[in-house]
Amino acid sequence: LYVNQRARTLYGITDPTGLDVERYSKKITLLTPEGEPYPPRKLPTSRALREGAVTAREEIQVVRPDGSRIIVEAAAVPLVSRNGTVIAGIGVFDDVTDYKRVEKILERDKETLERLVKERTDALSATKQELERKERLSEIGTLAATVAHELRNPLAVISIIVYNLERKTKDRPELARYYADINKKINQSNRIIDNLLSFSRIKPPQFEAIPIYPFLEKCLTETRKKYSEKPVHVKKNYTSLRKTALEADLFQINQIITNVLANAWEAAPRRGGRIRVAGRKMNGAIEIRISDNGEGIPREHIDHVFKPFFTLKSKGTGLGLAVCREMIGLHDGTISLSSLPGKGTTVILTLPEGRRP
Repeated sequence: LYVNQRARTLYGITDPTGLDVERYSKKITLLTPEGEPYPPRKLPTSRALREGAVTAREEIQVVRPDGSRIIVEAAAVPLVSRNGTVIAGIGVFDDVTDYKRVEKILERDKETLERLVKERTDALSATKQELERKERLSEIGTLAATVAHELRNPLAVISIIVYNLERKTKDRPELARYYADINKKINQSNRIIDNLLSFSRIKPPQFEAIPIYPFLEKCLTETRKKYSEKPVHVKKNYTSLRKTALEADLFQINQIITNVLANAWEAAPRRGGRIRVAGRKMNGAIEIRISDNGEGIPREHIDHVFKPFFTLKSKGTGLGLAVCREMIGLHDGTISLSSLPGKGTTVILTLPEGRRP
């Protein structure tokens, strides 16, 4: 076994004559790229000598006698006599440790760069979507102002006319249901206009302390009155909130709760309709659950219910839950929904009890 000076330096052999290579070679550990012991018979020079195999580039990890590690690329060819007999194997080893280190750094930097590019691309995409959304909101705002002006006044006139007719025809009870239908349609139209205006003109919340228990009672009373023609059994479970106050914008929270309650009332069946309103404190937040026993929402539509203008109703704008999500987001809260077709829907509102810094 002959090893030249460069190979002795590479493998950490300190014998200057190279005569003690056999002893030093026992202190050298050769490993595969995966870190497994390299079988001696599989080494390029061994294969060249035993099999006449030619090896171009094979990576080997070398643990030197002093414990330091290097990576070499090995090449080997057999030395063949004139009669075709392999008489020796010649191996050439190139130290590629620095190259591999740089390659690893470049690979890591490549992954980092790809991640950064993806993050920036996602951020730009989100910004683009937000700009498009704001542009749509601006257009909606213009439309909403026109709609409010063009429809509010006629609706108010119709409402006054119906009120006067009711007073003048008290002796004709058979007309009462027609007046009730007209008032119902007026209320529906006003709700559509309110949602349209709210979605296009959502402002930063003006925080104040809201005693949550009487507030929920008031919202239920108002909604029950609004849907007086549809009797629904309401089960309440929020007595634990009697002494709890919520830091929030009164107008916005009122709109959130009444919107969700109105949806529940409309979803509940006319016969046997049930709504459950529950509330509790949890980890510095207030959770309010509003459930109905309506038809529920098909699974394929669940992910779309908070999108503007998405609706499964025959009438409406599909802005109610979109408004709720926008407003509750301004309070650092969350709104989620679960539904089972044929069983009903539950909307879960979670709001911080106090303002977050």
